Parts: sequence; structure tokens; C-alpha cells
Amino acid sequence: MAVARKTTKKSLKHSIQNGAETAHETVDRAEMAANGAVDRMGNAMESVKAGFETAKAFGSEAFGVVDNAGRTTIGGAATMHYSLVNYGKDMLNDTIDTGRKALEAKSVQDVVELQTAFAERRMQAMFHTLGALNTLAQNNAIAVWSPFATMMRQTATEGVKSFKTAA
Repeated sequence: MAVARKTTKKSLKHSIQNGAETAHETVDRAEMAANGAVDRMGNAMESVKAGFETAKAFGSEAFGVVDNAGRTTIGGAATMHYSLVNYGKDMLNDTIDTGRKALEAKSVQDVVELQTAFAERRMQAMFHTLGALNTLAQNNAIAVWSPFATMMRQTATEGVKSFKTAA
């Protein structure tokens, strides 16, 4: 019986040691897994933060481009408006001046010549104004849309770089 007790004590002691070692190993593995999870979570948060910063920067840039487009469009519309107002003012003054000269004309031939010259001046002024308005509209459209094109080009380039990095 004494031998059986000794063997049981050794087995029990050995079982306790094995159980303790297994518990320590399990705790170590759990701790390593928890630390790995914390590291992955930290990396994920950094990635989210970087994505947020990128989105914030893009949003800010996009707002700036849209703001610039709005201001440029309004400025172009105002310039076109003033050009048309000046055309109308010049036409009114020319009409009044031609009318006065027609009243002072000595013959019907003089009136016909005044009216012919008036019609020629007004057509030239109209074509000149239309050409200026067309150029102004083209320049304004380019000024409005160029920042959008630049922003989209940069966004596409960065997207391709990100895609290549991820792949």
C-alpha cells in the first residue's frame, strides 16, 4: 500500500504539474492571441484614419474646385452682362445720333446713306460683340472645367497607385 500511495502521490504531483504547465501555455497562447488582436485592431484603426484623412482631403479639394467654378461662372456671366449692356448702350447712342443726322439731312439720298452706314456699323458691332461673347464663353468654360479635370486626373492617378500597392 505504501508503494501505491507513493505512486499515487507522484502521479498526482505530476498531473498537477502537467495541468499547471498546460494552463500556463494556454494563458500564454491566449495572451499572444489577444496581443495579436490588439495589434490588428490598431492597424485597422490606422487604416481607417488614413482613409478618413484621404476622404477629408478629397472633399476639401472638391469643395474648393466647386467654389472656384461657381465664382468663375458668376464672374463670367457678369462680364457677359456688361458686354451686352455696353453693346445696347452703343446701339442706342448710334441710333439717336443717326436719327438726329437724318433730321438734318438735305436730301433723301443723304438719309439713305446715313441708314446704310448705320446698318453696316450695327452689323459690324453685332458680329464683333458676338465674337467677343463667344471667346469669353469659351475661356470661362475652360476656366470652370480645368480644375475639375486636374482633380479627376490626380484622383485617378492616386487610385491606380493605391490599387497597385494593394495588389
